[in-house]
Amino acid sequence: MRKGTLVGAIAGFLLGLLLQAHGSFTTGMAAGSLSMTGFHFVAASLGVTIFIAALCGIIGAFLGALLQDVLERR
Repeated sequence: MRKGTLVGAIAGFLLGLLLQAHGSFTTGMAAGSLSMTGFHFVAASLGVTIFIAALCGIIGAFLGALLQDVLERR
């Protein structure tokens, strides 16, 4: 596996998690019991968080592979 792709994917995934942690659609875990509506909100927000982080990971992998190709040509 190419190192640039792997490093870019990991960095992009972590950046996506960081962006979602400070975004407007965070989970905000409750101290009390969850109703079905609350559970639905938490499940949906976790799904969106993982989706955004995976999307940033794919973009990071592409940029890492591109950067590795540029550096190898020099």
